[in-house]
Amino acid sequence: MSDRKEKYISGILILLTLEIIFFPVLKISTWDVSLLKMLNMIYGKSNNIFAGSIQTALKQYMSSYIYMLLFLIILTIAVGVSAWVIRSSSVYCIELAGQAVIVITAVMLFRMIKEKMDMIGSTVSYFGIGNVVQFNMMPFILWGLLQIAAVVINIYGLMNMGKEEYKKEAHRKEFVPDYIPAPPYVGEDVKYYPKDDMVFHKEEKEFLGQ
Repeated sequence: MSDRKEKYISGILILLTLEIIFFPVLKISTWDVSLLKMLNMIYGKSNNIFAGSIQTALKQYMSSYIYMLLFLIILTIAVGVSAWVIRSSSVYCIELAGQAVIVITAVMLFRMIKEKMDMIGSTVSYFGIGNVVQFNMMPFILWGLLQIAAVVINIYGLMNMGKEEYKKEAHRKEFVPDYIPAPPYVGEDVKYYPKDDMVFHKEEKEFLGQ
């Protein structure tokens, strides 16, 4: 069973990576757009001509990636909460495996979104505004730092758990030896029984029903 504080800290850090959906990650002309606002723009409506053109471009280029983004959000929540729910010693391995999937998915999604944003920038440039689409890298940097911190803490917790298991095993062997050596004065009535790692006299063996 694992109830170490490292796994709770790791879970909190992983959940904090969800900040990226609230912070502005794109600057479209004078608009700061977060991933959450992007979702609203894709599924909402706008009466503004410029906003309408951005919205049309987002629907055209980004709608195919919405399910991937939702999968990433749900997976992040699941991995973060699992640190608080799972009490098995395998919790750190589960956290690390979940983070690996999250990071790989996020990097793929970022590259695809960047390509599509470049296309959107080319589309809206027809309005004579120039290069209107820019990425705000600070939320991505913060996301990466939180992921790295969670990985380090998970590895630290996994190593400490291994040391604790080793100490427990050494402590057990110290007080419960693998076998009891035969006394030097005992003769042929002593036998060693490997099955039980114990040495019994014939009389004791009969008494114990062995």
